[in-house]
Amino acid sequence: MATPTTAPIQTLLNGPAGTPPAGVVPNFQDPPNLNAFLILTLTLVLTFGSLAVLMRMYTKLFIIRSVAYEDYAVMLGWLIQIAETVPSAITTKHGGGCHMWNIQLKTFFDMLYV
Repeated sequence: MATPTTAPIQTLLNGPAGTPPAGVVPNFQDPPNLNAFLILTLTLVLTFGSLAVLMRMYTKLFIIRSVAYEDYAVMLGWLIQIAETVPSAITTKHGGGCHMWNIQLKTFFDMLYV
């Protein structure tokens, strides 16, 4: 019985994750990316969102001394924002912010598991 070869699979995994446009050559070594803008945006959104939530909770707990259901909803939304922001920042290490044709398929699979 013949054993299947892994050469075609390795060739596919070492190739681009997406088909490049006509005339574009994939750049796997140092692809142009938007990582700095992604990290900046995520940091600003998380910082200002956290400040708004903390100011609201301080006001509700220490000044008004009354917490309502919507305050719990705000806290839940804030926690969900944090839960979304952290994996988004981690994906920049695995090709987030790059064009699909500048990411190897094996690296793209790593990004999907983050």
